[in-house]
Amino acid sequence: MIGILLILTACHPLPSRPNLSATAPPESVSQSVGDTQTIKLKQEGGETLLTLKLLGDGGTLLNASEQELVRLQAEEGGKIKIKDTANQPLGYVISQSGTWTVKTADQSQALLILRRQPDGDYTLATGDNQPLYRINVRDDGLDIVTPDQRLRYQVIVNNDTISLRDHQGQTVLLTKAQILPLAIACFGFDRLSREQQAALAYGVNASGGR
Repeated sequence: MIGILLILTACHPLPSRPNLSATAPPESVSQSVGDTQTIKLKQEGGETLLTLKLLGDGGTLLNASEQELVRLQAEEGGKIKIKDTANQPLGYVISQSGTWTVKTADQSQALLILRRQPDGDYTLATGDNQPLYRINVRDDGLDIVTPDQRLRYQVIVNNDTISLRDHQGQTVLLTKAQILPLAIACFGFDRLSREQQAALAYGVNASGGR
């Protein structure tokens, strides 16, 4: 089972922003078995940080050296199995009608739950429903805020570029690939490992964020 990283970082107050709305994020690219979508997640200088390859029946995550980190396998019932490079199970993401649950390898424990709200925004909570973030949908991206309304991350959509930025406005990663902004937001969920973030991003993107 992948260890959960508990990262406690200082957050700055959320600045006021005009024209916040619950506009739905763009639809994900439809995928079929045999099709591969390669998503390069880069640093601000242009260097590739991670490569996420999405297939209709799974995917894989590569590091900056193109070494495989994790394998993802789509199963029946909205399940995505997270496997190491030896195909040993590390965990699951379960997608069900606007809810995505990250679980342990034996599926006995929910670790984190991402939910779509009636107003089109999203919430992230622990397995026992302790709130962690609210993900507010804007016309130009997403604000990821703590329960006390402090900004943690933003996803900014600017023309053909989607970027994840920290609370100081520094770019964490960016991509020009066609992928849901919410899927990019998953890489800002610090309690998850990179492997779990990739699996959650796959599940969110494959379901169109719904």
